[in-house]
Amino acid sequence: MKTLKTFIAVITSFSLIMLPGCDDFAYKGKDTDLFSVVTNSVFGISSEFPGKTVVLDKDSNGRTLFVYWGNMIIANDRPGVYNKGYVILVSQKTENGYVYYYPDYNFLLYHEDPSWKGRTPTNDELIQYAKDLDIEDKIEWLKSKNDWEKPLNESKYVKVKVSKKDRERDSGGTLVPFEIQKEAYRKILNNHEATIDGLYYLTSDQYDRHLYFFRSIEGNVYTKSFVIIFNKDGSYDIDKGVMEITDVWNYQDELKVFKERNNWNKPPS
Repeated sequence: MKTLKTFIAVITSFSLIMLPGCDDFAYKGKDTDLFSVVTNSVFGISSEFPGKTVVLDKDSNGRTLFVYWGNMIIANDRPGVYNKGYVILVSQKTENGYVYYYPDYNFLLYHEDPSWKGRTPTNDELIQYAKDLDIEDKIEWLKSKNDWEKPLNESKYVKVKVSKKDRERDSGGTLVPFEIQKEAYRKILNNHEATIDGLYYLTSDQYDRHLYFFRSIEGNVYTKSFVIIFNKDGSYDIDKGVMEITDVWNYQDELKVFKERNNWNKPPS
């Protein structure tokens, strides 16, 4: 009888795992469109970890100023230690299953409030923290960069599919096969035995170039950080298509120049 009960328990557990829509790596919060802006803008956001969004403001043309709080690899000092970050972002609009945003200067990035350690802040706390940071001037700058209260400008935004998972997870890990990622990781670090950890997909352009972010490890501590652009066929330019990120909390300028250098969102030559 005990054996039969064990068998039934195993079958029941397996059935629950296989239920449609049951996905441990899918975002389970609200405002999936806003979450899709976050995953395509900020390094090291993963849908497998809990996080939440809260709206701060809206303009008369439908733009949304919002906060995202959740796990971010840039907040971690070492592998396996998950710390949270706090981001203020702007989304231009959501339409027909896509969310639209400006690709270069659409967020402000901060550490979370230390008092939230080990717990999930309330929506009111997330809203209040934007005030406590005393960054009204930076928020106004962010709004200005994103044409707040101006007519929508189709020529300036990019779009991504609204999804509870990023495109890498949707592809089943075949966007850039892991063996190619691993080879590039070790080549960039000039270390054929380098531990592979902290390699995250960020976003893609309209010509199927794929941007990844990763961190090197020394003595079980994260050290340097890099971005790499893979072409549609998985190839990459070791000289032009790789860049070290010097400040993982403030990299928008560097990333914009890097994209331009690699003809991001321009037809292949």
